[in-house]
Amino acid sequence: AASVDRGADSLTIGVPEFSPSWFRQDEGTLVVNYKVSSKPPASVTPAIVSMFSTVGNFIGIRVGDMISGSDLYSWFDSIQQIDTASVAVANNTLQKSAFAYKTNDTVFVSNGLVIDSDAVCQFPTELPFEFLVLGNSGFIGHILGARYYPERLSNSELQLLTSA
Repeated sequence: AASVDRGADSLTIGVPEFSPSWFRQDEGTLVVNYKVSSKPPASVTPAIVSMFSTVGNFIGIRVGDMISGSDLYSWFDSIQQIDTASVAVANNTLQKSAFAYKTNDTVFVSNGLVIDSDAVCQFPTELPFEFLVLGNSGFIGHILGARYYPERLSNSELQLLTSA
């Protein structure tokens, strides 16, 4: 009998599919279920799910030993906006995480728990996000599901969506 190893998941949705007709720059929620097969080296923190632009604006959930698991991180107009506390991630264990964003109201939730929030973050509307990425070149694992909501869901809704 032969065995097959599945490669890590990586999907990029760009213009025109990543469109203002269904995506909101000013607020929204991303929920992702994933398994990390192997944590990357300490010097690498690949995104599990992220939104970014060609000018360097970024928000996403990343994973790596350097941050002891996964966290929510963002960078806009050359200024770090968010770098939340991290949550431990075990290899080959289902993780359910989400982040909701709105100016001055951002939260990172994982496995039913609010991990961290930020009340002083900004989202530039003149330099919009252009891509939605699930996994990237450094992510070693599998995306089991992802959902986008064009509104900032409440913390209790996020806890329910990410609970076991």
